[in-house]
Amino acid sequence: MDKIWIFISEPHDQTTTLLLLGFAAFRIWLEIVRFDFLKLPITSKIVSSVGTQCAHNIHQMGLFFSIGYILLFAPGLLIS
Repeated sequence: MDKIWIFISEPHDQTTTLLLLGFAAFRIWLEIVRFDFLKLPITSKIVSSVGTQCAHNIHQMGLFFSIGYILLFAPGLLIS
C-alpha cells in the first residue's frame, strides 16, 4: 500500500504526461472522424470470441478513459 501512495504522490515526468495526453487526443480524434475500430485485427479476434457488443464496450471504455485523462491532467499541465 505504501508503494502505491509513493507512486501517486511523486511528481511525474512532464514529457510522459505530454505523450499520454497526445495519445488520448489522438484516440478522441479517431472517434471524431468515425474510425471503424471493428476493422482492427485485435478487435476482429475479440468479435469472433465474445461478440460485437463486448468489443464496442471495450472501445467505448477506452474513449471514456481518454476523456478522463485529458480532464484530469491537462489543467495541471497548463498551470505548470
